[in-house]
Amino acid sequence: MPSPTYRRTCDICSASLKKNGYTTAGAQRFRCTRCGSSTTLTKPALTDRHVLRWFVSWLLEGFDPATVGISPRTFRRRIAHLWQIQPRPIPTGEVHDVLILDGTWIGNMVCLIASSPTHVITWHWATQENAHPWQVLMDTLPPPRIVVIDGGSGIAKALRTSWPTTHIQRCLFHIFLNVKRQTTFRPVFGPSKDALSLTRALMNVTTRDEAIAWHKELARVHAHHKPTLNERTISKDRYGHPTTDYTHLRSRRAFAVLTTRARAGDLFTHLNPELDPVTGTIPRTTNRLEGGINSPLKALLAKHRGMPPTHQRALTDWYLYYRTEDPDDPATTAARYHNHHAAIRANPAHQHSQPRQYDTALDWTELR
Repeated sequence: MPSPTYRRTCDICSASLKKNGYTTAGAQRFRCTRCGSSTTLTKPALTDRHVLRWFVSWLLEGFDPATVGISPRTFRRRIAHLWQIQPRPIPTGEVHDVLILDGTWIGNMVCLIASSPTHVITWHWATQENAHPWQVLMDTLPPPRIVVIDGGSGIAKALRTSWPTTHIQRCLFHIFLNVKRQTTFRPVFGPSKDALSLTRALMNVTTRDEAIAWHKELARVHAHHKPTLNERTISKDRYGHPTTDYTHLRSRRAFAVLTTRARAGDLFTHLNPELDPVTGTIPRTTNRLEGGINSPLKALLAKHRGMPPTHQRALTDWYLYYRTEDPDDPATTAARYHNHHAAIRANPAHQHSQPRQYDTALDWTELR
């Protein structure tokens, strides 16, 4: 690629320039042949490429602008226009055997992430973690054979709509957290002790025979404690009216978590022998995404504390993009982003931000 040429005209009188030695930093100095003003010229394309590389390195790797002789104020001014870049992976249409789905809140927005066991696939920003944003994300990908989820709000409904044939593996660690939230780590009440014990045993199931034995033990223990869990207490509501509620509500909730998931049949998908030849090892938790992607992201945001929400989302986009399978260099990514948006602006038919104010539809006043 040929290097960009210097612009050989004076900014003051537009006369031609001639070379006039070098500065102490080694840059070429020029002098105007008419007014005698001296200046040093830059190559804009090369300079922009360096600034973009410094920007991404500053975001993700803690690059210090002072190492290249740029003050913090000057650096902020030079990168001001780079915050608008939103890097995204190029859709490949690849059908993945296993996808891990999870959402993480960044400020007042939630980032819904789809990841394979090895790298990030894609992500989607939303204001709420409900079924519609998850469905938007899923519609951009072909249905995988297996999906690992933590049971967040709306994701089950989106799966039934977008990926009805996909097998579901619920995150066992989140099951453990949901039960522990009701029983605590040191329960005293008998049913709570048994519920926590069953949940700990769930984390150690490694074969189909052990899964069958665990289901039988859950049914036995739940039947044994069912009369106790069904006990009710008469009390009064805030208006003084008599009302009844379950006496051991927290223990009842803990068993409800286990029995509901056991009936759904999504606890031991990772042990399904029919899926093993296709997928190899099926993850049974979302820890690859939670601990390997989300936790370092939150730590990185903490290092850049004080960023406005738009800058936090830009940092997240760059962070996730460089954890995809084959990310491009910053210059290529930025050029693709600008070319994409230039094509959208050039074709008004693809602009769906707002409905047309004036159109050819019927008006109710014309129907009189």
